[in-house]
Amino acid sequence: DQKKYNPGVTSSLANSGMIYIPDKCNDNECSLHVVFHGCSQTVSDIGLNYIYGTGYLGLAESNNIILLFPQIEVSKIYPYNPYGCWDWWG
Repeated sequence: DQKKYNPGVTSSLANSGMIYIPDKCNDNECSLHVVFHGCSQTVSDIGLNYIYGTGYLGLAESNNIILLFPQIEVSKIYPYNPYGCWDWWG
């Protein structure tokens, strides 16, 4: 549940995002990397292809890095974000 981190109506933050925790990170301290998808690469648009197809998971597993995949959703009304982009206006 990622909506609780931005409860306002001025965000196109999706209801949920994804997190990947390598096996070794369950018992050890690990780094965190936030992975922002590109425009039209939301889970709603392409499923889990971005998460599984980019190679991040293998790199995270071999380097003990927790991955956070926050998700934006397409919005055709306010806040207008027709392609599901991060910071699409700036």
